[in-house]
Amino acid sequence: MGEKERPGQSTQQTQPLSIFPLITLT
Repeated sequence: MGEKERPGQSTQQTQPLSIFPLITLT
């Protein structure tokens, strides 16, 4: 839905955000 609006910014923000909680949970 928001990939067409910002395919570059949305992908870069989704990667680090998904890794941050993963490291904290681990």
